[in-house]
Amino acid sequence: MLFNRPFDKQFQTNIRLETEAKIHIQQDILGGKYELVLSCVLDYENGLSPYLERKNRIILWKDIAIEMCYESDSVLADAESLEKIGVKMLDSLHIACAIFTNCNYFITTDSRLLKKPVNMIRIIDPIEFTKRECV
Repeated sequence: MLFNRPFDKQFQTNIRLETEAKIHIQQDILGGKYELVLSCVLDYENGLSPYLERKNRIILWKDIAIEMCYESDSVLADAESLEKIGVKMLDSLHIACAIFTNCNYFITTDSRLLKKPVNMIRIIDPIEFTKRECV
């Protein structure tokens, strides 16, 4: 779940819209409309961040998540399959965790990732997700 989007410079319209959609989704998670699943990769990536405020705000979502997915043989096998179609290693692990935990969606703003032919889970951007869920 694109935790860092609100910290990006908001000069471009699409970034502002993605930020608003992301905040809307998070409010719906807090309100019980959706459930959040996190992957162990989030801990790894968040630990690499030099920005203390970002780290602290992101880590709070661990208490809200209904599940934290950790590395397993199944996750690693799915991640390896995803890498074979050109998904980057960390992204493939995030997606593999979402697949392993039976998530319905993997929400991202990564335009390259959105174009990958992944058929094991629906990869969607936050704006499209919000539009779909409002219909």
